Amino acid sequence: MPSLSSRELLLVLLGIVLVNSVSPFAAQHKLSKSKLRWERISYNESFRLVHEVSLFYKNNYRRVYAAKPGDSQHSLICEHSNEILGTVRLSQKVGNKPYTLLSLLCVSKKYRRQGIALDILKIVTNEATAQNENETIYCFAEPSILPLYAKAGFSVIHEAKGKGVLPKSLRQKYASLSKKVAKQGKHICCFEWKKSPISILLLQHEKETRRKTGTAPLLYDLPQYLHITNCTWSGRADNAKVESILQHERKYNQNQLVVLWTGGSHNASSFISDDKTRCTFILLDGTWQEAQSMFRKLHILRELPRLSIKSRLPSNYSLRGNYGWRDRFTSLPMTENNTLLCTAEAAAELLQHTGLFVGARMLKQRLKNFTETYRAQ
Repeated sequence: MPSLSSRELLLVLLGIVLVNSVSPFAAQHKLSKSKLRWERISYNESFRLVHEVSLFYKNNYRRVYAAKPGDSQHSLICEHSNEILGTVRLSQKVGNKPYTLLSLLCVSKKYRRQGIALDILKIVTNEATAQNENETIYCFAEPSILPLYAKAGFSVIHEAKGKGVLPKSLRQKYASLSKKVAKQGKHICCFEWKKSPISILLLQHEKETRRKTGTAPLLYDLPQYLHITNCTWSGRADNAKVESILQHERKYNQNQLVVLWTGGSHNASSFISDDKTRCTFILLDGTWQEAQSMFRKLHILRELPRLSIKSRLPSNYSLRGNYGWRDRFTSLPMTENNTLLCTAEAAAELLQHTGLFVGARMLKQRLKNFTETYRAQ
């Protein structure tokens, strides 16, 4: 028998490992999801079930998991056999800005690739939706499982934005975990889920951030209606930064990007009617001159689909002088109706066009209060 080189021997051994690793999936147990039930356990209540969950992690996870006081646990249990099929650890914080840290999502080796992990994530997010409209769920995981989390409505927090988005306690935890996995030559991402039907990327002109008459701040703190991320632009030197953030939204969060600008579709719901399509609307924030400058100098914006917001009523925004710019811009052929809206009005009309009427009314009332307060000063 001819001798094998070390490389050939390694390939043979690797082939044996791959064949053996496939066989468990070939013998997977078919699952009837009608016979599944959820049970939420606390480590201060059911010691027996907690012990079973610990054994489950030992047999199905890459390391042994030890329960910690104060944690809560979701367990998917098969009714007819009381067998744990999947579980996830949830560490929760309550208060004005409640959040949940999701970790250790695990499915039994016998029942994998049958949608159980996605079912677990959807039940967790559905509970968050029902219990608290301001709830945010975070998870630290490897980028390879992004498709799973994207299906459940999670998005990846851009690293440039993570410092300002994550709560302080989670920023420290994320930094520590990132260093730990970096030593192993790996990388982790921070996934975020928010109860936010409409996602807006606010592209602000640098001068607008210093104006007291700006209405962009009114869009924040409406998490049940709007998910706002912002990016500042001061000139062509920032083009690469903006394009990086837009590519991140498109590639990692798998979002369709739509610019709120003239010359596009008038049907906002057409972009978000399909549950499988997630959409981020790009709203240019600045004077109309500055907005037009951003649109002209950022070539990537001109390549994206557009949504033209048509308001039935003229703008009520009057905190800035006209100086002839309103007539100039409304006379342009691209302006298909003679209504120019401020940033808050455009966002309110977007909510109105997508059926979120309560959110639209709240934002319009905020603008009215802001205008009255500013004039009273």
